[in-house]
Amino acid sequence: MGRGLFCAGIYRTPAKVTMTISKGEMTRALDALYSELFALRAEVARLKTDRRLARKLQPAGENAAVLETLVESIELPVRAANALQNARVVTLGDLVAFKRSELEQKKGFGSRTMRDIDELLSQYKLAFTPEDTP
Repeated sequence: MGRGLFCAGIYRTPAKVTMTISKGEMTRALDALYSELFALRAEVARLKTDRRLARKLQPAGENAAVLETLVESIELPVRAANALQNARVVTLGDLVAFKRSELEQKKGFGSRTMRDIDELLSQYKLAFTPEDTP
């Protein structure tokens, strides 16, 4: 048998890799993966709901193209641009899918940033999703 290397529970020879891990370690690793998977699934579901809502609110005609405008193509203060990027807002349609209160709860959306976003929406004659919408 060839020379092997043992490091962190892994015994490796040129022809074979054997991994030793306890049942408890495996259980903890799987639990962490499952919780991350469920969090990602919840985020995907929220994003799909937001996009569907944006499509429902989408006006017909030339305003429909406005909702597809990329936020990064609009001149915004750096603070507002960073906050929108952190909230994963890509288009104006993504922005209007949010309720105002939802954005205010996110990090980086203080009064100055919200004032800049309000000005942006008024330029395009758009508004946030109404608060009473589920």
